[in-house]
Amino acid sequence: MENQNINIEQESEMSVSKNFIKEKDKEKNNDENVNKKFIKEDIEEIDSEKLIKENNIKNSQEDLTQEDTEEDGDNGCVRGRFTYRSDDEQSDYNPDDEIDTELDFKLAENMRELRLQRRRFEDEIEDQNLNLRHPPILPKKIDRNMDIIDRLTLAEREMAKKSPKEKTISELYARDWYFGDVVKEQVPIIIKGQPDGVFFIRNSTTPGDFTLNFNCNGELKLIKIIIDDDGMCHFQSHGTKFENITKLIEHFKTHSLESYNSTLPIFLKNHMSYDKYIAEKNKTKVKHVSVILHEMYGIHTESERIYKRVEKLDIEKSKIHCKGTMLQRNLSQAIGAEIVYREAIEKMKADLHDHPENVNDLKIVKALEDNILMQLSRIQELREAQAMTKEEMKELQKVLMLYDTKKHDLYTRYYTLEKARDGLIEILLSKEIKSIDIQKGIWEATSLVDYESLQLSEFFLDVELPFNIEDWLIIDADKNKAIELIQQSMDRNPDDSDGIFLIRPSFTKQGCYALSLSVKGNIRHCLVEYSNSPDIEQCGYGFMNSNLYFPSMVDFVKYYYHNSMKDHNTELDITLRKTALQDC
Repeated sequence: MENQNINIEQESEMSVSKNFIKEKDKEKNNDENVNKKFIKEDIEEIDSEKLIKENNIKNSQEDLTQEDTEEDGDNGCVRGRFTYRSDDEQSDYNPDDEIDTELDFKLAENMRELRLQRRRFEDEIEDQNLNLRHPPILPKKIDRNMDIIDRLTLAEREMAKKSPKEKTISELYARDWYFGDVVKEQVPIIIKGQPDGVFFIRNSTTPGDFTLNFNCNGELKLIKIIIDDDGMCHFQSHGTKFENITKLIEHFKTHSLESYNSTLPIFLKNHMSYDKYIAEKNKTKVKHVSVILHEMYGIHTESERIYKRVEKLDIEKSKIHCKGTMLQRNLSQAIGAEIVYREAIEKMKADLHDHPENVNDLKIVKALEDNILMQLSRIQELREAQAMTKEEMKELQKVLMLYDTKKHDLYTRYYTLEKARDGLIEILLSKEIKSIDIQKGIWEATSLVDYESLQLSEFFLDVELPFNIEDWLIIDADKNKAIELIQQSMDRNPDDSDGIFLIRPSFTKQGCYALSLSVKGNIRHCLVEYSNSPDIEQCGYGFMNSNLYFPSMVDFVKYYYHNSMKDHNTELDITLRKTALQDC
């Protein structure tokens, strides 16, 4: 029973829902029909409005065409190109015809190019200002001097780290009797003709050992020297030991070698000179350690003056840079002004084109015409100014390139001198010249070069001596030897005998030098001192009691090679023209 009731209720609900759906569908269809009707009416209304607009546009175009035809008949003018009939001439005037063909280009492209060019100039100015802040290639003075000090102390620091055996071996390099890697087959040739007891030492064929070479009774004798790990040295199979080879040599100069070998009843005497051997082998002159020292100071003062010249060139170049920067700014401003003038011309032309009613006003047209001509004249003047500025900038660029070339040459010269100076310092250190003494001389020479006038520094840099320092600085010559050498040179050059000179140590004035030179057939002698006065103007090398001193002996010779000595002595109106040993 209950199931039947449920079914009846379900059927009634289904019938009600079906009726409801049908009614909704009917209402929906009615709404769609109404909407379609409204849409159709709207479309018809839009089409009618569109048709009306098209007719109006067509009518307006016909009216405009008729007006243009009437204007052509009245004035002979065409809209978009205004003309002005001059009162004096029966011809049309067009401001466009006044523009130079070279200056007339498309506004958009031209303005873009001008602005890019102006920006490029501004970027170049900014880059140049940055380049002026770049540090010079040469290091600062304090760095350069500290670098030299480091080089001077490097050998001492390395020596402290070496083993006792290495220290004993290193001590040999300061000795003139040490010949290094001379092969055994060359020994008889080197020592041939030497008296008994004359000796030298070379490396042994056994690495780490050495050989004493000397003549005894006209025969070559060889003795091997052994260096132990503790640094002590001795002859092979001999019990007597020494702290180093130098002390071994000194011992057997006063004690016979017979104590080592009964067949050698001889004392060691003078040694053969390695420097002299190399000089004879290479056909060069032997340089005394004092000559090397003066040569090193001469090279150092020259390198310091190069630094001063580089500073001067940098200052001069910066001035040229500033002038070039001003020219670039002027050029940039001229380009900017041209942009403004061209924009003004285009605006005036556009105003006439956009307002054709002004064409009939002769005053307006005449004013615009004059204004356009004036702007074109200004543009032409700007173009001429730009051409002149560009030409001047090219000349400045050539000057800057010349400065760069000069600086490059100075850098090359500086580093060549630096290499030569450091090589001489190593030689001096190997000859047991104290690094503190070399260091002191370098600091003094640097201070004197810094103080001297720029004009004098420039003079020394441009002077090149035609002779070497060993040709005029002779350490082992006394007054009589100097007279002999100069007289021999005078005899070789009877027609050109004045100005022959040499410099030697003074034996009458300790610590001074003497300049010996030929003057009018006679040989004169003048004292040359190194003054260490508290007044820096009176410091350096110069004639005794004079007012002119120089940082190095080489500078002293350079100056009087080009300048007369009459300011020192009126009887010495002559220059240092030729050395006594120059043609020996």
